[in-house]
Amino acid sequence: MSMTSDQRQLLKQIHDRDATVKKPSFMRRSRYQFVIDHGHWYAPTPCPDTMARGDKQQCFKNALELASDDEYLYYVEGFALYSSKGLIVHHAWITDGSGRAIDPTWDQPGVAYAGVPFKMDFVLAAAIADHSVNSVLDDYGNYWPILGELGERSEEWLEPRGFGVLGCVSP
Repeated sequence: MSMTSDQRQLLKQIHDRDATVKKPSFMRRSRYQFVIDHGHWYAPTPCPDTMARGDKQQCFKNALELASDDEYLYYVEGFALYSSKGLIVHHAWITDGSGRAIDPTWDQPGVAYAGVPFKMDFVLAAAIADHSVNSVLDDYGNYWPILGELGERSEEWLEPRGFGVLGCVSP
């Protein structure tokens, strides 16, 4: 399967942002490089009518709530494009294990999704440590553990049942 033009645009924006980000010395990589290294492409899919929609601008909470309520849904965090001419958005969604991006936050699915599927126990532990639901990739409250040494131990956080349709690769 080859990348779509929207996926190529999203990957270009991920690389462009990674080239300009300044990261503390304890980080092994930026959140952009983390998605390049560990992420997958997901096929944009309309949210089923039977699925609860979440609050706008609460993607991390919306995805966590749905994935924690259903053992066949998986939390994914990464980057998305809402439209072909849009800008990159740090975003979270769920997948059903067949490579589909099911977005409970946006009214319509975006055009490209690249992200990393995380184990539910890992996401819940991060939420408990933060006392709120925030980004796993941008967990500033805990000094970005996934971007440091923890990022090298994928057995602790990677959810292989949530893999997408194609791994993220450099253009």
